[in-house]
Amino acid sequence: MTTEKIAYEAMRNMAVALGGTLVYVRTGPRNRWGKWVLTIGQFSIDIPATGEQKFPLLDACYALKPGHTYRTFNDRDTTMIDPAGVAHLFSRLGLRIFNNGGFHSVPPAE
Repeated sequence: MTTEKIAYEAMRNMAVALGGTLVYVRTGPRNRWGKWVLTIGQFSIDIPATGEQKFPLLDACYALKPGHTYRTFNDRDTTMIDPAGVAHLFSRLGLRIFNNGGFHSVPPAE
């Protein structure tokens, strides 16, 4: 039996745990490209690709694999969350996460 690897699964689970969603939306000619859309409550952010297999705001939520430099999602260790990357993503969304798991809105980061 094999298990299918789901892109950004840990981040999807985190969004769901906070009452939100992280969904992939196809765009462009013949739906060739796409973007991720993170929504939590009334807050939403589009996360477009900056290259093939490269979504920097999401990719930064995972630690780099040892000996790798960041080129694509495949250079990230999907079993290791990078708290600084998550904090940056959520600040761009307009949320600040607290150690107790709560969050509140803040002006979006530039």
